[in-house]
Amino acid sequence: MRICICDDNKETCSEIERLLNEFFSDKIKQKTINSDFEKEIIKCYSGTSLSNPLLQGEYFDLIFLDIQLEDMLGFEIANALRDIPFFLSLF
Repeated sequence: MRICICDDNKETCSEIERLLNEFFSDKIKQKTINSDFEKEIIKCYSGTSLSNPLLQGEYFDLIFLDIQLEDMLGFEIANALRDIPFFLSLF
């Protein structure tokens, strides 16, 4: 599973990453997901650092997106994501 966290606040990105790691660790301990479950968490600190890889075909299963980034609005990115056929979830 590829997860992207996009927020211009690095502390917020790190906290979301910590919570995700804790969540998946708990699920593995509870045996609700397999112990060989693989995840990759990518952190982006600007809208551009997220939109450029997406435009080049990068794939994420899940994106946590800040609404108000310094270089662009999260809504602008969200609208563009709707046009990507393989895109799944945005929070």
